[in-house]
Amino acid sequence: MPLVFITMLLLFSSAELYAQSKVLAESGETRVALLELYTSEGCNSCPPAEAWHGSYKEDVNLWQQIVPIAFHVDYWDKLGWKDVFAKPEFSQRQRDNSKYQSNGQVYTPMFVFNGYEWRGWFDGDSLRKWKRPAGNLTIVKTTQYIVLTYKPKRTEDDAMVGNLALLGCGASVDVTAGENKGSTLEHDFVVLNLMQKKLKASESIVRCLFASPGITNQDFQRYALAAWVTSTTSPTPLQCTGCWYDEDIAD
Repeated sequence: MPLVFITMLLLFSSAELYAQSKVLAESGETRVALLELYTSEGCNSCPPAEAWHGSYKEDVNLWQQIVPIAFHVDYWDKLGWKDVFAKPEFSQRQRDNSKYQSNGQVYTPMFVFNGYEWRGWFDGDSLRKWKRPAGNLTIVKTTQYIVLTYKPKRTEDDAMVGNLALLGCGASVDVTAGENKGSTLEHDFVVLNLMQKKLKASESIVRCLFASPGITNQDFQRYALAAWVTSTTSPTPLQCTGCWYDEDIAD
């Protein structure tokens, strides 16, 4: 195949990929904090933690300074109530992160702030405010893909991982068994789908493509996207960002 034709084909593919593209979120060059909550409908101490975590829906710093996400774990399903949002891979994620921190503890509710266990919620403490410089992370939607583009503040020595999560907000669930029997639980920032792809190291700009997440779970009032970049050797985010992902954007 002639070289000129190959070049034209690559240009066409790139133009086609970014046709009708729209920037959904951009972190800027100050580090945005990732706040993970590990929770379960089978745990009667989780609803207050979820209520506090979910209150970030109304916070002016949402997406610009903090990205809250909630992983529902499945190891309390044995108590008589199956959490429909729980996945075994989320339980494994919690175990893996705990091993990295060398404490080996998993429990609910458990908060992880920028990759590290945070017990401040139990004492009524406030989260630290981050003003550290970081690379710029953007979420771009094209006709077919969600594209994460990360421009590091400095060249990273380790390979990186791009993470993209579809979140659900505003679900109400009537629990009829287990520790929360008779309660109506409200859920926000629930991780419905987590996708990950490795990124090359030692590049000034890195990108990864994900198929646009389809909204198939209609239990929620709103949906959102959360994105973050880590190295392959640490769960601590290098940068993260997020945005609402409503039907007018998703279509």
